[in-house]
Amino acid sequence: HTVSVGSCAPFPVQELLPSLQDACAGMAIAAEIAEDHALLSGLKNRIYQLVIVHEKPQDREIFCQRYLDEQLFMTFPKDHPLASRSSITFSDLEDSRILMTHSVGFWMDICKRHFKPSNLLIQSSLEALEELVEASSLPFFNSDRMLDRGFHMQGRASVPIGDPDAKTTYYIACLSAEKTRFNAVFSLVREAVLQNR
Repeated sequence: HTVSVGSCAPFPVQELLPSLQDACAGMAIAAEIAEDHALLSGLKNRIYQLVIVHEKPQDREIFCQRYLDEQLFMTFPKDHPLASRSSITFSDLEDSRILMTHSVGFWMDICKRHFKPSNLLIQSSLEALEELVEASSLPFFNSDRMLDRGFHMQGRASVPIGDPDAKTTYYIACLSAEKTRFNAVFSLVREAVLQNR
């Protein structure tokens, strides 16, 4: 009576939940964030029934379908020297102190690859992050998807990060043997892709 979903990042699973609740009416939905390899291992061990990963699985036992893309942005106060740029790179930010929340999934690995630990001011919750964002002029990570959902702040400008690893494609996957069970979910995902949501 429970569908367990694992995701490599928070945004795609938040987007999926309403469709999943429609497609699996009457069932409880449990969701958690983990790394791709743990998600795929968990899928094969039936810990999860569905997973969202950011690298396409190359395994015949796993059926997957493209879900959506997400690109990192940086949100600055409008008077910040980088706020007027059409795009930036991680190297433009190497001397910056940046606010972020710890619950960002695989994006944390990307950030740690490009920044020293002292550059990342990691907050324990989204609420704590929002309080600091409002009280300071420090930049913070955002994404095109979050901006599309209205995560703007007055007096701030959001600029895309142009490095290749600042953009990802998500895939939703299940065991090939269970594809029929989740046909309704994959149908809703296809509709979302076609609508470019």
